[in-house]
Amino acid sequence: MRSLLDDYGDLPAVSAFLDALDKVMNSNSFLLTVRTDEPVGDPCAVLSAFVHDDLFRDMLVTADQRRDWWNLSDWPGDEPVLDPVARAGARLAVEPLDAAGLAPRLRCMLTEAYSPYGRFRDPADADELVAAFLRALLGEHAGEHTPGPIVEPAVEPADEHAGWTFVTIRPDFLYSSEYFTDTNPEPLHYFDGGAGDTATAFLRGRVCHLLLTNGCP
Repeated sequence: MRSLLDDYGDLPAVSAFLDALDKVMNSNSFLLTVRTDEPVGDPCAVLSAFVHDDLFRDMLVTADQRRDWWNLSDWPGDEPVLDPVARAGARLAVEPLDAAGLAPRLRCMLTEAYSPYGRFRDPADADELVAAFLRALLGEHAGEHTPGPIVEPAVEPADEHAGWTFVTIRPDFLYSSEYFTDTNPEPLHYFDGGAGDTATAFLRGRVCHLLLTNGCP
């Protein structure tokens, strides 16, 4: 696998959507994108291989620094983070997500779902943010700026979702901050164990997008 963080992480529509999630859900939201070695077959197998690879940890730490959170690493110049973030032996519980349910799921995150401080977005504004985000990731020209045939042409050019597989993942495969327990957390952790924890993946050709949120009061 190869990181495509440079290709997708700083797209304006991606940054705008992640920033909105952060404010609404009190989250440290990330989009991690990789190019797989082979065309995506079994989504669970691909995602499991990704999250248990050192590349996942390194991308998560890099994204945390680029978004200026610094929750997953110390300040510049310190030793690199080498602790695992995925639970040892964790099996991903993956559920298919119908294409028609993708935009409503993302819209719900901004307008109805977990928001500890009630910072919901206006529905019309949320629709614009979601539409721009999905165009950036799934649109007709998505992936053209990365080398190689990573995305197969859509079966129906008019349908930007054609050929994509969408799944949700139960958010228990990464170590938790243990915010809601009395347990000491692992050195490197992401989820909080609350309603703000989500994981959603979009896969097609040799591209895998993984959207992560957390969040607690």
